[in-house]
Amino acid sequence: MIKSDNDAAMAIAIGVGGDLETFVQMMNLKAQQIGMDNTLFTNPCGFDIGNHHSTPIDLLKLAEYAIQNPLFNEITKQNQHIYHSLNTNRKFVAKTHNYLLNRYEYAIGVKTGYTSKAGPCLIARAKKRWK
Repeated sequence: MIKSDNDAAMAIAIGVGGDLETFVQMMNLKAQQIGMDNTLFTNPCGFDIGNHHSTPIDLLKLAEYAIQNPLFNEITKQNQHIYHSLNTNRKFVAKTHNYLLNRYEYAIGVKTGYTSKAGPCLIARAKKRWK
């Protein structure tokens, strides 16, 4: 989630749902449950495939749901993550495209994205601690 990784999203979807179609059904059910009334998922990556669509308001609802999970918050506030290959000594660095995390002191997430239909997208979150 620090950097979009569509292969990982597909693998996770298959691991959780058993297959892509079942996972997408699960996504759409959760979207209905949290009030995302103008969203239809057709894939786990956000690709412009078929009638896949959402709105800024619905993505806000999704973000508000997700930030209830402390692990989600820990992940999305990071501007990079270094990880290592399991079978080699190779190191990989995943860097976020959410440049607010480096440029705005109160930024604490959430996610960037891009599709050819939507263009660049950002769901941002900031928190200022009052003294």
